Amino acid sequence: HEAGIKAVPVIPNVKLAKRVAAAGADALVAEGMEAGGHIGVLSTMALMEQVIPAVDIPVVMAGGFADGRGLAAALLMGAAGVQMGTRFLVAEECQVHQNVKNKLLAAVDTDTIVTGYTLGAAVRGLKNKFSQDFVAKENSGNTSKEELIKMATGTNKLAAVDGDVEYGMVQAGESLTPLKKIEPVKDIIESIIKEARVVLQQAGQVRL
Repeated sequence: HEAGIKAVPVIPNVKLAKRVAAAGADALVAEGMEAGGHIGVLSTMALMEQVIPAVDIPVVMAGGFADGRGLAAALLMGAAGVQMGTRFLVAEECQVHQNVKNKLLAAVDTDTIVTGYTLGAAVRGLKNKFSQDFVAKENSGNTSKEELIKMATGTNKLAAVDGDVEYGMVQAGESLTPLKKIEPVKDIIESIIKEARVVLQQAGQVRL
């Protein structure tokens, strides 16, 4: 704040949302477990229903958003906006390895898996040789925490930079079917906004 920078922390539950709001955060990102990468234990919908009314600062929702329908839903729930990650991994401008983009485009809705629950650092990514072997060893109870950490170290770079999508960790969220092609960021954003406007207009026509 002293440097004129906005503080927008990422939180996984109501308790932390209230804490960062009280500490002077300008806004916050509430991220559900549908997100790629490091995740908490609450779903995006549960967070929207509980975090948004609990604080008086803007709430940006994250976790599982990939199209205009998701954006419209969040706005109707009172969110200030959404944060999308996986959708932009297949943008032309994204420098992630082409193998990662190809694997994301070929993925379906059930193709993610969560590693690291027992380590207290859960990470969602695509199912592959590494992630499935990791979870199997993690759940067996026969592999130490140190061995698991060593096994995971460097796997993000292995996938994103080196292009090894079998033994590297391809971090990705659950909304995968909207990833249909590689296109410019401008086109992705415009299509999301266009779809959201249509959905919001239709929502206004619903009669309860």
